[in-house]
Amino acid sequence: MAVSIVDQLGYGFADLIKIGLAKMMKGGYSDWDRFMVRLGYFEPENKIGVAIQNNFDFSGQEEAIRKSRQERGLLT
Repeated sequence: MAVSIVDQLGYGFADLIKIGLAKMMKGGYSDWDRFMVRLGYFEPENKIGVAIQNNFDFSGQEEAIRKSRQERGLLT
């Protein structure tokens, strides 16, 4: 929705890049960068190159299931 509003105000992507370049030259780049992230044009820093890892240890799973079933009275 924010992108639509920005577009309706006459600020297309090229205009926003020009603003960013001007801000970089003056040293006020961080606010513009966060704004572009919020609009969805840029990825947040913490999402760039993040790999999803599964570090769950399955080695004790069988025993945990057996214990849980026993506690619930499901084992005979």
